[in-house]
Amino acid sequence: MATINIILKDKLILSNWQYTFDKVYWLPNSDTWYEKLSFTPIIFIYKQKEVQAWLYKAYKSPHKDNDYLVEIIAPYIDNLGINDICKIEINEKYFK
Repeated sequence: MATINIILKDKLILSNWQYTFDKVYWLPNSDTWYEKLSFTPIIFIYKQKEVQAWLYKAYKSPHKDNDYLVEIIAPYIDNLGINDICKIEINEKYFK
């Protein structure tokens, strides 16, 4: 299991996220291993199949400032491979 990283043709800059959590702890019983995370629901489209998924931003990720790369959490998608073409749909309210 892993996240899906997508390289976009155009920049994606969201002004709103549905959820933001300031401190998500990665290790149990640790006060130091945490990260701010934001999530927004999306539709992930692959081979004409639509899957409900989440776009997320990990604020300590090396990708956090790259407007051409997004990270997705989705259920298992059969036969999805590296360099496959896909689309995402995001409600316009997250851009206002």
